Amino acid sequence: MPIDWTTWKNDVKSFFDSKSAVTEDFAAQYIALQYTNAVLQGGDSIAGNVVIVQPAMTRALKDEILGAFEDAKNLTEINLVPLLFGSKISNGLINFWKGAQLGVLIPPLGSILIVPPNQVAVPGVVMPRLEVGHETDFTEILAAFFQQHLQKLSGITIALIPAAPSPIPTPFPWTGYV
Repeated sequence: MPIDWTTWKNDVKSFFDSKSAVTEDFAAQYIALQYTNAVLQGGDSIAGNVVIVQPAMTRALKDEILGAFEDAKNLTEINLVPLLFGSKISNGLINFWKGAQLGVLIPPLGSILIVPPNQVAVPGVVMPRLEVGHETDFTEILAAFFQQHLQKLSGITIALIPAAPSPIPTPFPWTGYV
């Protein structure tokens, strides 16, 4: 099932509108947890297999978001904020996905069995800035940034394909997480 970014944006916007974010740390933790919950809804581009989330993954993202909030307070030029946030959050996303594995529920088409692990090979690329364009809503910008990053993930699923006298391990590359 694809990630429901509309619900994600509504939930995060409601959180900020309610003034529940009493500290930068709490806001960073909330965004990181919401991201984690969102990616648990999605899956890889082959069969929709879902990432196995470890607590350190969410913590890595939260730490970079918090660092972006703290560094932004010290900026004197507002036009540097997209660069700062882009760099920090991009690093947090790469750290989130680095070494991640997907729990394989469905073998790729033509295969009969998965050979673990189903590894994320490329945890994304550094995207140097949050692209603001005409958008001014922080949650809209952040959701677009997250979606752009997920398109850059790639990995390999090793599966057995039928052959005589025994099945052959075969790599099935995938790109993108939706």
